Amino acid sequence: MAGSASKNYIGATPLSHWYNPGEGVTRMREITLKYKPGSEKPYRNSMYTMGWVMSTILYEGLRRAGKYLDIESFVAALETIRDMDTKGLCGPINFSSTNHKGLYHSKLYKADPESGKLLSITDWRLPPSKK
Repeated sequence: MAGSASKNYIGATPLSHWYNPGEGVTRMREITLKYKPGSEKPYRNSMYTMGWVMSTILYEGLRRAGKYLDIESFVAALETIRDMDTKGLCGPINFSSTNHKGLYHSKLYKADPESGKLLSITDWRLPPSKK
């Protein structure tokens, strides 16, 4: 939307964008377009990716909690997640009994006014306070 005014924009986000490379992002696009063909534009924002990440975490927590699911078993299961790989949707996810944030990694992106996309210029990185 910003066009050429965005040419020097650089920002950070903990999520991949709709058009970024990665197995998880490719799968998100394939499934989305299977059920809503022809909807590849306008591009979905990173909040769309967040929905996929949250669903992935939910699935993993339910899987680990097993057949005797209740709140306690679900939370305990989530707290065992270490370095969960979302195949590029976001950086590694980690939970513990004292930390329920889960996601600390981000990528830097630079605007590409020609394509109207944000292109990643780094890999997933931890903020200096978490290194």
